[in-house]
Amino acid sequence: PGVTKNHPVHKRIELGVKWFNEHFAAKLDGYGMVGVERVGLASGRKYFKKTDWYRAGAERFVMAQGGGGAIGSTHGADVNTAFALIFLSRGRVPVFINKLEIPGYPWDNRPRDVGNVAAWASNVFEIHMNWQVVDIGHTAADWMDAPMLYLSGNVPLTLNEDQIAKIKRFIDMGRLLVVNADAASKPFIESITKTFEGVYPYKFKPLAADDTLMDIVYPIKGVNAMVLDNGVRHLIVMLTHDPAAAWQVGNQRDIATWHLMGNIFEYAIEKTRPRNRLEIHVETKNNFSVNTVYVGRAKYDGNWNPEPLAWHYLNIFDNNARKANPKVLTYDLKDIADADVSMVHVVGTAATKFTDDEIKAIQQYVKKGGILFFETAGGQPAFSKSVRHMLAKAFPNHPLRRLSPANPIINGSGIANAYNNSRVDYRVFYRQRLGVSTQPALQAIRFDEQPRVIFSAEDLSNAMLGQPRS
Repeated sequence: PGVTKNHPVHKRIELGVKWFNEHFAAKLDGYGMVGVERVGLASGRKYFKKTDWYRAGAERFVMAQGGGGAIGSTHGADVNTAFALIFLSRGRVPVFINKLEIPGYPWDNRPRDVGNVAAWASNVFEIHMNWQVVDIGHTAADWMDAPMLYLSGNVPLTLNEDQIAKIKRFIDMGRLLVVNADAASKPFIESITKTFEGVYPYKFKPLAADDTLMDIVYPIKGVNAMVLDNGVRHLIVMLTHDPAAAWQVGNQRDIATWHLMGNIFEYAIEKTRPRNRLEIHVETKNNFSVNTVYVGRAKYDGNWNPEPLAWHYLNIFDNNARKANPKVLTYDLKDIADADVSMVHVVGTAATKFTDDEIKAIQQYVKKGGILFFETAGGQPAFSKSVRHMLAKAFPNHPLRRLSPANPIINGSGIANAYNNSRVDYRVFYRQRLGVSTQPALQAIRFDEQPRVIFSAEDLSNAMLGQPRS
């Protein structure tokens, strides 16, 4: 029930797309590639013959561009260039969502669900956007040209370890997974729950009435959804009431199901402009020759690593800026007194009770000259309160005070290869809580006039991923 994939018209469309895929070649002139584009955009297919048809066509047209704008064609240079420009302009627009194809599984019961939502969102947000179908055989980086990955089904989903790792990688890189239970299938919901609660140390919870998703753009009520959250952001939103049934046929009588997806989209792009398709969505390392520096991460009985790829992408950022090659060593917080690194990063998202052994290790590490950096990932107050309480106990005669903008930690003066962070930009949602500010708000405890304990009540870990997020 509720499955439309076997409709006779859809079967004919599938046969046509299959034929087109088998005969595709990215060597056509402008007129031919406009035809490819029309099929690609209508079907949502990102790949033909495992080739990203838009990237291949764009590269060919740009590289072949000659004097006078001629690209070369039996239609004539001017006409062909005009078609090439049509191709480039239509295909470059942002991708609203990527729909995940899983061969051998009913992933496409509703062939027009996200296509119709993308068209609706383009209209209401006044941003021309496309949608795409991406194959689970490609890498997670290939899916990053959209802020959301869409997964649907109506029977239990069994993924192998490699497939699970790819989806998790996409999420951990800073993106959002949206899951729809076709026909509100409980076996499908149970399989998704089991799979992702098995790879994350978090549990699915009902979408709360005061959640950001309920009013970020449209105020909505009465929708059934579950979220998996790392304390910083939603990792997965699972739609358990099957709004895709309405999306498939364009039924807007229950407009809340459309508004919810609009809210999810705005959450995923953090109320900014979505990036165009061929922009750089993921930084890759250039492997410049730069000095390696070792940094400690402290683990404890709590949510100490909500963004596991944060330091990975900071490593890429610093390396590509020819600043440094940071490498992370992980220690138990109670053992950091013996850590052979000059700085240890302690991250949290929730209320935490630090043990006496951990407090003693913190005191000893600071006494021997190490720098401790406590960060409240996501900027929620519970962890901040716990850290403040612990530091007051560990260092009763040394209060936390705000770092001056003149401090080298902020402006980089006197520090080799340092950045000047005298002016910073806060994320959209955080600015709404904080107000307009361009000043860093780090605090520190000083020993012999040197800051040895640094504290941030604001998020840095999620920002290190380089993706828009609340």
